Order: sequence, then structure tokens, then C-alpha cells
Amino acid sequence: MRRILVFMAVAALVIAAGGYVFSHFLQPRLFLRVAIGGDAGSAQRFMQALAPLLSAERSRVRFRYVAFSTASEAAQAMERGGIDLMIARSDIAPVQRGRTIVIMRRSLVALILPVKSGIENFADLAGKTVIIPVSPAQAQNEIVLDQLLDFYSVPRSAVSRIFAPAADAGRLIREKRAQAVFSVGPYQIGPLPEAADSIRRYMKEPPTIKEIAEAKAVVSKLSRFEAVEMPRGAISGNPAIPDEAVDTLALPVRLLAANTLSSQLVADIARVITTRKATLADMVPGASQIEAPDVEDKSTALPVHQGAIAYFSGEQENWFDRIESFIYAGALLLSLLGSLAAWF
Repeated sequence: MRRILVFMAVAALVIAAGGYVFSHFLQPRLFLRVAIGGDAGSAQRFMQALAPLLSAERSRVRFRYVAFSTASEAAQAMERGGIDLMIARSDIAPVQRGRTIVIMRRSLVALILPVKSGIENFADLAGKTVIIPVSPAQAQNEIVLDQLLDFYSVPRSAVSRIFAPAADAGRLIREKRAQAVFSVGPYQIGPLPEAADSIRRYMKEPPTIKEIAEAKAVVSKLSRFEAVEMPRGAISGNPAIPDEAVDTLALPVRLLAANTLSSQLVADIARVITTRKATLADMVPGASQIEAPDVEDKSTALPVHQGAIAYFSGEQENWFDRIESFIYAGALLLSLLGSLAAWF
């Protein structure tokens, strides 16, 4: 009986050691299908910076990049189960399978006007021509404009649109071919600051950013938006653009995981991004804006992944927790084997 028990104990330890070796060294690589494209390469730059940092923590994980022409196509692919990770603005993101890991940044909604434009709010855009800067998201930005026109009861057909480079905005306004610029994006880089600078140069005066005083009311009807405040000088410090803080809307840009991705893996991704944010910011402009999602908010159309909730709530198992669980399971197994041996 003593020999049987010793043999069973040794066998259990060998099996456990074999399982550990397989899971950490011999297990096939896990390829995550990652969506890129449709956003001027920003998603690809971030994913390429994240990949080696994640592989250092999870040596078997690799990224397999899948290119798409637009973010909408990538979102549809995730809904079909063909994508594991993607970066998407909240108004484009998949809602059935997409789950939030982190908030990458926020794209601000801005109506940029020359001084003395006579436009007080979106309702005054009726009969006017609006410039929508050329960008990979220009079609979706036009949809955002239409949604706001609907909110202010302005017929969509009453507002003409011109798709043009942001750098040409000032010239088009000076030539009276347009009266305003509608932009959705970060205020540090991209079309929004480019359009504001173009108006300043051509009109010889800094433009104004029109406040959306009804931002909270818009959010109550269009849940993908957030009500935010653009601080004074956010776009330019000298001259200050805007010249005072203004209330406006924003669309969060999220890193999304498919809901089928394991919670442990998603927790590891969230941990790597959070703890290595400074490294990511050195390689990818704007990565310093990454922040944790609100894990308590259950009302959002894009809920937080369970793995991210576990990490940001401090409930993720660490290495010692896993070893403790392993020892506990091993003790139960040995106890069971011993009981069976004694019964036998």
C-alpha cells in the first residue's frame, strides 16, 4: 500500500510537471487576429508597438494582422467572429462581440468658425456650406454631422458639404465657398488643429470653436457620445484656440477584444498596456492618453471585457495565486487518489 501511494504521488507530480511544461513551452502559439487599416496607420503603429511587450509576458502569443479599407469593415469582421482585437471609435465599434479593454483617446466634435460668422449654433447651419476635412473617417464624420442636425431639427439637405483637406479650410472660407468646418478627432494632431491653423492664417484672426451647450441632452439621446469640456488653448496656446473652455461632445476611441477571448489573456493585455504606457507613448504619439474604462458603468453600449474588469478591479490572479490554485488542486487530486487506493 505504501508503494502504491508513493507511486501515485510521483505519477501525479510528473503529470502536473508535464502539464506545466506543455502550457509554458510546448503549447502551440496563439495567433490573435488584429485589425489594421482605415485610420491612416495609427492602429497598426500601436499594435506593432504592443506586440513585443505582450510577447515578453505571454511568449506564445503572436499578432496576425488583417488589413481593412475602413474601420466599419473591421467592425463587421469582428461581429462575424473573424477578428480578435481592434481599435475603433465608439460610433463605429461592433456592439455584439466587441468588449472594451482600455480607452485609447477621445475624438472631439468641433464646429470651427471664422470670427463674425453669424453662426450661433447648429441650427444656424441651414443654408450654409460646411467643410468636412478629408480623412479615413470622413464618411462616418458626415454621419455624426447628420445626427447633430437631426437633434437640432435642421433638414440634412439644407446643409451643403465639401470634402477638402484641412489645410485648405481657410482658403475656402475666405473665398466664401464655405462658412464653417466640422471636424471629429483629437485636438493635438490631425484635421482639427490643421483646419483651425488654416483659418487663422487665411483670415488673419484665430477661429472660434462653437460650444455645444446641449451636449448632455445629446448624450441622453445618442449614447455613443460623451459630454466633455475642451480646455482653453487646447488647440493652440498663442493665440489661444479656443479662447475659453467650451462644452462639446466626444467619441471615445477604444481598444476592443472579441467577447470570446479568454479573460486571463485580456487581463494580461490590459496590464501590459497600463504598466508599459510610458514605453508605448515613446513609440506611438498619443499613447499617453490611454486610460482605464469605467468598470462600474453598465449602461454603455460597449461593455468592458470581463478580463479588463478583473484587472482594473484588482481581482486578476497573479503568479502566486495560480501556484496556490495549482497546489490546492494537486492536494485534492492526491487526496482523491489516496482514498481510492485505500478503498481498493
